[in-house]
Amino acid sequence: MNVEDFCRATSVRRQVSEANNQASNGKAERMHRTILNMARCMLFASGLPLKFWGYAVEYAAYVLNRSACSANPRRMSPIEVLTGKCPDMAGIVTFGSPCTVYRDPGKRAWQPRAEVGMIVGKNDETKGFKVYIPKDMVVVTTQHIENVETLDSKQNVQLQAQLKREGPELWRSIDEREEAKQQKEKTPKKKKKQVKGKKKKKKAHGTDDVGEDAESDQGSEGDGEQLAPTAASAAPAARMQTRHMGAKHVPVQVVHAVVTPDPRNYREAMRDARADKWKEVIKVEFEALESNNTWKVVARPRNSKLLHTKWVFKTKTHADGTVERYKGRLVPCWT
Repeated sequence: MNVEDFCRATSVRRQVSEANNQASNGKAERMHRTILNMARCMLFASGLPLKFWGYAVEYAAYVLNRSACSANPRRMSPIEVLTGKCPDMAGIVTFGSPCTVYRDPGKRAWQPRAEVGMIVGKNDETKGFKVYIPKDMVVVTTQHIENVETLDSKQNVQLQAQLKREGPELWRSIDEREEAKQQKEKTPKKKKKQVKGKKKKKKAHGTDDVGEDAESDQGSEGDGEQLAPTAASAAPAARMQTRHMGAKHVPVQVVHAVVTPDPRNYREAMRDARADKWKEVIKVEFEALESNNTWKVVARPRNSKLLHTKWVFKTKTHADGTVERYKGRLVPCWT
């Protein structure tokens, strides 16, 4: 169902804002900027490429919905206002945190049980974290993560406890499979005795049987060839392991980037540490308005509602995060 059908079914009348006028939809535009700022910091701090911007935006919205909001009563988070329950913050970890992910090897007994991955979000539809595995270049959704590098040992234990509370059946099935495999490996296997031919050959004194290959190469009993005596039994040749056993874990340094938010109004600008910069911006804006004859002083008409104005401040930055310049605009408000 699209928005038009939903509004028609619920008797809601839509009112759209003016095109190319951000001030008429200030709350939504401000939230867009907040989410993009968070997502940009997540990508820079994690070192992930730009193609993960969608995961960063989703995770930024997930964190904001569970963070305290000064606009709500008692600074409740949006999810608490909606559901009436305080969210559990133990499941929130740093975007791009290196961790180890359990991978079910299936019938491949010698495959590694865990691989190194990076957390890129939380899945609401399927309980678990979205983890990017660089080795396979895939993103999987799983609850079976351990050794999150951005958390200490106590926080890792809390995270494991929360994941087990959310999906106990999944964890129980994993534990049962692991126990069954361990029991199977501990059970001794009976070796089958292999006899080639109907007659069993008699070994010469001081010699050892080296297997079927040596027996077949020896040929018939009348060849006259004898094996050299050996002091110890010849061990079967060990099979060389040529499969890739997983990449070595490389420590990753995670940097927490901090972005100072821009003031939302004139009062916050004057209390900000960059108040001198904002005063210069306001002065330049007033001079530009006066030189362009933007305003005209007139008598107020009777029974008329006046529009109020609002200051919009923004910090322009370079690609590396350094400040390029400060901007300030005086805009009218229709709300």
